[in-house]
Amino acid sequence: MTKLNPPQIKEEKTRLTGRDEMNLAEFALGLASDRNAKDVKTIERQQSIISPDGKRLDQTWTITGSDQHGLPRAGDDDVLLALLLLASDQGLKDRVVQFTRYELMQILEWPTNGRTYRRIESSLDRLAGVRIIAKNSFWDNARKSYTSLNFGLIDDYLIADQPSRTRADGQMQIAFTHVSFNEKFFHSMQVGNMKRLDMKLYNGLNSAVSKRMYRYLDKRRYRSNVFDVELNNLATVNLGLDLGVRRYPSQIKQLLDPAHHELQARGFLGSWSYRWSPDREAWFIQYCFSSKAISAPKEDQQDATPNQLALMACGLSSRLAAKLDKLYPDRIQIKLDIFQQLKKSKSPLITRNPTGWLRKAIEDDYQAVPGYQSPERRHEKALKKQELLEAQERVQEQEENSKDTLWSLYRALPPLQQQVLKDQAVGFLPPSRRQEVDESNPLFRGILLSLLEDYSQSGIKVVL
Repeated sequence: MTKLNPPQIKEEKTRLTGRDEMNLAEFALGLASDRNAKDVKTIERQQSIISPDGKRLDQTWTITGSDQHGLPRAGDDDVLLALLLLASDQGLKDRVVQFTRYELMQILEWPTNGRTYRRIESSLDRLAGVRIIAKNSFWDNARKSYTSLNFGLIDDYLIADQPSRTRADGQMQIAFTHVSFNEKFFHSMQVGNMKRLDMKLYNGLNSAVSKRMYRYLDKRRYRSNVFDVELNNLATVNLGLDLGVRRYPSQIKQLLDPAHHELQARGFLGSWSYRWSPDREAWFIQYCFSSKAISAPKEDQQDATPNQLALMACGLSSRLAAKLDKLYPDRIQIKLDIFQQLKKSKSPLITRNPTGWLRKAIEDDYQAVPGYQSPERRHEKALKKQELLEAQERVQEQEENSKDTLWSLYRALPPLQQQVLKDQAVGFLPPSRRQEVDESNPLFRGILLSLLEDYSQSGIKVVL
């Protein structure tokens, strides 16, 4: 049996700087919920990226949970991050990491009671049972490229919070509480595929969506202060949202905006905006990160609701935000949406006193605001634009299919009939281009297809 020395429990209540493995910051481990759908044991996430060598790369990330314990839940991310921090503290020298459940509770600022002890053990069961198949999606920091890998996270764990008697030489006869990380996963940690994570900020976030969004955006933040991501891809692949019911863009935005407001109130996120891309036929979010130092939540923000945090991010005091949230909770999100649109368009309505306008809009329940379009209306316009683009594509596809059919008809003609059509087509060319009788020439080929189409529509056989 491996001889393990008992871990040294550090005195500080919370470690401020944690660690996150980069692949797990990119792809959500499970669903952003503490309750997984019944009988769902496997989730597949797909995305396409441009690789470092400039090529399109299709990636698949498949997570499978054990039959007994199921897929990882939102709270399991917390436990895994605490274990990554402990592994880092112990120098990443051994994939067997020693700890006590009490130490995990200190890192995560969880209450020290029997329920939390059981919660940690359940998380370890799920983490030990998970298997991930990464197709072109596991970044190997040693090779500096994406690879395909079938791996787990934790091979085994032992819980023995009470230390055994030691021998005279000071070595333990029975191992202390520990987890054994999967060898491949631990190697990724050892070769530097880790980033720092503000655990104080992470622990202070109110929802699983906020936490996962923080981890993903924090990975992107170091490259640029501005970052674009496709809306549906962010929601499903990176955040792990279940879009089985709420799948429309306006509904996804409603799921994300409370997390946006919370991260903005905490000083991490500067702003965000949604845009429709006609070329990609998809909604995108553009993030602008805050240049301010990230601070711990103020005392009056500790128990603030998402509505209150959103109002405080717009400049309202915590007391006024709490009052408005108590009196008009159902008005706040729509009025914030109006406020953000007016702010984006630099409307003169809010130029002089933005926060005063927002307060009055909530209290007086402003309805008709010049230039404002509701999320439903914006979504309806986006759908119509998308339907028009799809209709144009269908017409274009039909035209291409028709051209392919006509060209097949031309190629099936005897050589003499082909020559007759060529001679006729030459007559339609400008005099300066009548030497360009090559079938691969787009203009000449187009004239041939037009002649064939005329004959086809008139019912005249091409026997000339």
